[in-house]
Amino acid sequence: MEPLGLPRGSVRALLALTIVGLFLGLIYIRGVAEAPPTVGPDATPVLPVDGRPIVPFTVMHLVFIVLASYFSSRGSTEVQRAEAAGTPAAGMKLPAPTGEAIAEAAAAAVEAATAKPPTEPRRPLFLPKGVVRTLLLVGCGAAAGIAVSSGTALEPSVLSALVLLGTFFGGVLIRGAKLKFLYRGSEKSAVLVTIEHVKAVVCLLATFALAGLYLTSQDSAADFETLELFLGMPAVFYFGSR
Repeated sequence: MEPLGLPRGSVRALLALTIVGLFLGLIYIRGVAEAPPTVGPDATPVLPVDGRPIVPFTVMHLVFIVLASYFSSRGSTEVQRAEAAGTPAAGMKLPAPTGEAIAEAAAAAVEAATAKPPTEPRRPLFLPKGVVRTLLLVGCGAAAGIAVSSGTALEPSVLSALVLLGTFFGGVLIRGAKLKFLYRGSEKSAVLVTIEHVKAVVCLLATFALAGLYLTSQDSAADFETLELFLGMPAVFYFGSR
């Protein structure tokens, strides 16, 4: 039995929607309704009057952990289904069926024809397929739109959160496109597999560089804010695309 008697995945969906709603609400309330950040004489962003970051680091961490877990768990299931349903690659030779295999296939076909149709599994929160993920994407997109239009995106914590979220969802979109081709046995599969290898190498090199930068440098972390964001993006993209 699932928690609270709800369909499988409903609690995760509620948690994800709540966290993204909190992220959106903070950007609007603290960044727009209360006191939007301003820009100083040297074009550097200035925090609101009370000095609090618009999006607390705890909330940012929750957003990344929850979204990464939710989309990754759903994505791995889709990849497994795609691999199971994939067709043989072009030019691949299959063994000739034996009499026993033909008889088993015929028996399976008769059993499938006489069996009751499978019931459609209940979706999270009783919503149609894809609705929860669409709401999460819309919520993050709305947060980004409000932040950019109001100038809130100039605040460092909001800027880094939006950039990394955009990179992660870019990886998610790439994964969706990959499922249409990589496991379909088409001629493009070899090309996409090569792209996967290149992507892995680039992401590993960027992450190694980020680790080496901080382990070997004596400068303060503030000196690397832009560079660390740039080097951290490939890892976030990779997890979104897998």
